[in-house]
Amino acid sequence: MTNKQAFINKVKNGAINGWKEYKVLPSLTIAQAILESGWGSSQLAKLGNNLFGIKANSAWKGRTITLPTREYLNKRWVTVNAKWRKYNSQADSVKDHALFLKQNQRYKAVLGETDYKEACKKIKAAGYATDPNYTNLLINIIESNKLYDIDKQAAGATAKPAKQTAAKKTTSKASTYTVKAGDTLSEIAVKYDTTVAKLQKLNNISNPNLIKVGQKLKLKETKSSSSKKYHKVKSGDTLSEIAVKYKTTVSNLMKLNPTIKDKNLIRVGQNIRYK
Repeated sequence: MTNKQAFINKVKNGAINGWKEYKVLPSLTIAQAILESGWGSSQLAKLGNNLFGIKANSAWKGRTITLPTREYLNKRWVTVNAKWRKYNSQADSVKDHALFLKQNQRYKAVLGETDYKEACKKIKAAGYATDPNYTNLLINIIESNKLYDIDKQAAGATAKPAKQTAAKKTTSKASTYTVKAGDTLSEIAVKYDTTVAKLQKLNNISNPNLIKVGQKLKLKETKSSSSKKYHKVKSGDTLSEIAVKYKTTVSNLMKLNPTIKDKNLIRVGQNIRYK
């Protein structure tokens, strides 16, 4: 069983219960969990057990966590700090997702919808996400992973299957991707059949919410990259000490790590390539 299938299985029962209790289509629930959390690998999913990117407003009485996020505002992408709901488990997050949609009047049209394409359109139209491509991303995830089969399992004869289109999941053998305006690491991970965690490791990205337009990302580990060696910066480390430790020079370290512009500015937790 793949990690992705394991993730689907992990949220499947909760998604089916969401249909039984509140009439939220399971394929929509699972697709949102995949997209919003990057298959459960996002910081919000790991630190807050929040799979759906549900924020904590004044009405929320539970625990919260503050993390940065990227939002599409005034026709451009910006990074902002936001307060999110924090759960005891990811199962609680799945359960709260259906309840959240039920309790918010603006999602009324989503409840009871049995056509997954319409459900995806309606949740975007209701304002769940700011990404202009949100509907297509959800539909692609549902069709790529055949999540509509879970709808049939949950709803039986009442399910109305949508006319399926060819999934747009990227099967390219490309090893790199150049970030475009509006991209998020979660979307790139879904598109190229990988995970946020893998992209972070391959590209030395400490904060998955902070990627830049024009940034070239590695999508897979190559033979050459597998031989690369890294040092994780600890409190008190300096680039000079790291250079001495690995029998290299500061200038060579800066060449191997082009994101380092000032030899005196390295941060704790940063992975510095030395080979």
